[in-house]
Amino acid sequence: MNPENEVKTCPVCDGTQIGTPFTSLPSFLECRNCGLLFQVRHKDDSSLNRAYEDEEEDASARRIQAEEEERVRYYHDLFERIAEGHPQPGRVLEIGCGTGGLLQRFQKAGWQCEGIEPSPRLRRIAEESFGGSVPIHSERIESIEMDLTSIPYDLIVGIDVIEHLADPVLLSQKAYDCLATGGTLFLQTPNAGSIRRYLQRESWEQLAPDEHLFIHTAQSLKRLLESTGFREVEVIPFSGSTTDSPARSVAMKSIGTLLRWMGMNNGLWASARKEKA
Repeated sequence: MNPENEVKTCPVCDGTQIGTPFTSLPSFLECRNCGLLFQVRHKDDSSLNRAYEDEEEDASARRIQAEEEERVRYYHDLFERIAEGHPQPGRVLEIGCGTGGLLQRFQKAGWQCEGIEPSPRLRRIAEESFGGSVPIHSERIESIEMDLTSIPYDLIVGIDVIEHLADPVLLSQKAYDCLATGGTLFLQTPNAGSIRRYLQRESWEQLAPDEHLFIHTAQSLKRLLESTGFREVEVIPFSGSTTDSPARSVAMKSIGTLLRWMGMNNGLWASARKEKA
């Protein structure tokens, strides 16, 4: 059965112009109104992201672990980017905290930290690195509220997480509920408008059927965040990767400026504030 015939509206903007942009990947659909790329998968599909929770099959976790030393500069730069709007330390929750590299930067800066990490391999490394001083939860975000210790948070961070969730509004809704008034949600996710998507087409690495379910454009992500109550929403395209060398980072800044003007960088940064009472 053709998924395009089953889906009548976009799950983010309710647009009715739905197409199949990749011939060899018919499960991926595209909203021609907001640009969202998405898959038709049931929210209870047990195969979704299974590898992230299976220690034997968790190739992504093994790759992240192997790259940890190369990620030091990335964590530093990412912390600086996020902390720009938060000069005073507060309470931070990172969803999908991996080995805890970014949370370590927050802890050193005086933040009260907490994390969620479903991968047993990465969670164990994070717990060991903090020596028990930072709670790292194993539960999925769907059922996490009862175990969180520092609600409400001043900042919630989700780096390369939202594209993995079967419910497109789940993370935004949960974050809004767990934030203090005036608190901020910061997200990083692939850009459906990336130049790589058009150059690489079906071979684009972000088209991972069992992992990436919703790949946003700046327009669709802004609309999603505003629909769950957030205000002061800013979505910025960016270029770079977690393991870029200093020389490559400099080169990418020049290229990234041009791509940003076109909206075609490989990733999106989004910040959104919970409106003050």
